[in-house]
Amino acid sequence: MTTYKSIVMTPAWSPDGEKIAFTSFRRGSPDIEILSRLDRKPYTFDRPGGTTITPAWSPDGSKIAFATSRDGSNTEIYVADWNGKNLRRLTVSKAVNVSPAWNPRTGHQLAFTSDRGGSPQIYIMDDDGTNIKRLVEEGGHAVEPSWSSDGQRIAFAWLKSRTSNFDIY
Repeated sequence: MTTYKSIVMTPAWSPDGEKIAFTSFRRGSPDIEILSRLDRKPYTFDRPGGTTITPAWSPDGSKIAFATSRDGSNTEIYVADWNGKNLRRLTVSKAVNVSPAWNPRTGHQLAFTSDRGGSPQIYIMDDDGTNIKRLVEEGGHAVEPSWSSDGQRIAFAWLKSRTSNFDIY
């Protein structure tokens, strides 16, 4: 789909399967780009500035959640219309916040990775940035949340101790 001479990663299909959003280093720093599946036509996604990574489509395809350092700090979770307009900041912390994932059942809840407690862990919040709750209270590093299709469970990679490997839980 891409033939860039740079890093591209974190692809995310739109719910209708017609577009794919991804992180691209094509312009030097990481930004979100969107391409048409059929003809690879680029769609405009307003660049918020800073490092902009890990796009995730809302279940209805109208919005994209992502992480960006646009305010000159660590990455925070933002949500915008699928074209990057109407940008809203959801998290406010001195931590790194990345990898948002929408609850496919409700469309009003996101899981994400944050190191606000010292090490990376999975948190859940409402789509307005309220009701932030840590998913796992045990230690280690928990990252990359992924909701089940019914929105009842979250899978994630977890490094439970320094002597273990990342496993899926």
